[in-house]
Amino acid sequence: MKAGKICMIVLKVLLILFFIGAISFYLLIGVGLSSRLQTLWVTTAMTTMEHKWLATSIVSEKKIKEIIDKNKVDDSGYESEIITLVKENEPLVYDGEIIVDMNDVIVVEQNYLKYERQGYTKLEEGLYIKEVSGTGWRGDLMLVEDPLRVSLVDTPKQFVEGWTVKKMVESVGGIAGINGGGFHDGPNYDSNGGVPAGLLIENGVLVSPKKYDGCTYQNCQIL
Repeated sequence: MKAGKICMIVLKVLLILFFIGAISFYLLIGVGLSSRLQTLWVTTAMTTMEHKWLATSIVSEKKIKEIIDKNKVDDSGYESEIITLVKENEPLVYDGEIIVDMNDVIVVEQNYLKYERQGYTKLEEGLYIKEVSGTGWRGDLMLVEDPLRVSLVDTPKQFVEGWTVKKMVESVGGIAGINGGGFHDGPNYDSNGGVPAGLLIENGVLVSPKKYDGCTYQNCQIL
């Protein structure tokens, strides 16, 4: 058999496999024969800034809205409040041992928690990381001893343009970051990510809504 004929056969087989794969993908995701896969695909695509088309191109707008509404977190039963993590002069307790002086917290790593035994790798003083995984996913878990090292960062172009997590982390010289909230989307899923959804307080300053008018954070409007 000539090489040309072999190439044609291989090409035809690949085209058939591609066609079968495309049809199967459309039936499972677009039509929704697999509601689990469709939900995963839509919720993943619609929470990105630039790749919503992956969902809107094959799933109807009505179905997308239905999936998003069904998987939306309902926080209407909660109210924000300021909490004090450690009261003044209150002793700290680790594994039944009492630490009276806040300056003695540095001995926690050596005598109590032993993060390395839990699979963590020390990146620097007070900062540890380990790999975690499950069926179909993998991630990195970071442990930060001092909560004061964790802070909220938002785009400097608030209400105009959103930034990626990586870009925000780099802008403040951070080590790592994670999504901490959501943003309002446009009517055609065309938001640029610059308008935060819900309450946003950064460094003790109310960022969103711009002005507090006595409303609860679930239904505040941007003023």
